[in-house]
Amino acid sequence: MPLPSDDSTSFMTSASKILWAPVSRNDIAWNFEKFLITPDGKPHRRYSRHYIMTNIQSEIKKLIEEFKVK
Repeated sequence: MPLPSDDSTSFMTSASKILWAPVSRNDIAWNFEKFLITPDGKPHRRYSRHYIMTNIQSEIKKLIEEFKVK
C-alpha cells in the first residue's frame, strides 16, 4: 500500500487512539483517506484526510491518458 502522497509522515493526532500494534505508516490512519486506483485495479496514489479533492483532477487526467481510457 503506498504512503499518502501529500503527507507521508504524520499518522494520527493522538497515539492513545491507536488500538493495534505494531503501528506502521502504511496503515490506514483515518477513514477519510482517499485512494486513486488505476483502471487495472492497482493503487496509484493515496491521499491523507487533509487532501483537497479538487486537486486530484490533474492526476485523473494523467491516468486517463496513460491508460488510454475512453
